[in-house]
Amino acid sequence: MGYRERRETSFRAKSVVLTARDELAFSRVLREFDPNVQFSCSSYGRLRRNTMNMKSIVFGESDEVHVILDTPAELRRPNAQILDDFGLAGWHLRMSLTRSKWDWPDPTKKWAFDPPLLDWAEIVVGFPNGDGDFKKYAGRVLRLVDKITWKRGSFGLHACQWSQAGGSERRGLGSGILIDPSEKIELNKYYDDALWDDGYRAVPLSE
Repeated sequence: MGYRERRETSFRAKSVVLTARDELAFSRVLREFDPNVQFSCSSYGRLRRNTMNMKSIVFGESDEVHVILDTPAELRRPNAQILDDFGLAGWHLRMSLTRSKWDWPDPTKKWAFDPPLLDWAEIVVGFPNGDGDFKKYAGRVLRLVDKITWKRGSFGLHACQWSQAGGSERRGLGSGILIDPSEKIELNKYYDDALWDDGYRAVPLSE
């Protein structure tokens, strides 16, 4: 988990590796935490930038997804204009997720994994600089991803299973980590489609 400052807004960030199925599970974590959570992504057309609202992270077409969460009543300061300047108007906390991508390293070099590599995603939460209470809340929100990541690393549970299932194909995560097939990694309730009324399935009906 990192921390950095820029101008009057501070940011907390965390790097993780997530498959599409992990993204769906994380969407459910956020919806459980805040039933009013909003998801959106942006794309650039020939004339302007277009924003699409979504019900889940996984179904956006952009590499970056934006998440808006309600702010608890005890954090609602009277300085609404300042929050507006930070992009936090309406007593909302904003999060962005840059998705994991496939990375193809130099094929002429020897690697501990077989390309491609499922690379890091990054989750970033912004809050007003110098506000200790908002900083704590931002940290709490950022740690929500821990509910769908492996306890021994910042890898989604499904990403770990994907790595394990490679067999002779060494499937690497993040910086090239291989998950030992002997490790017992089980998906939790956030991956069980039957427990959620979001209308989505993690895998096609044929599987």
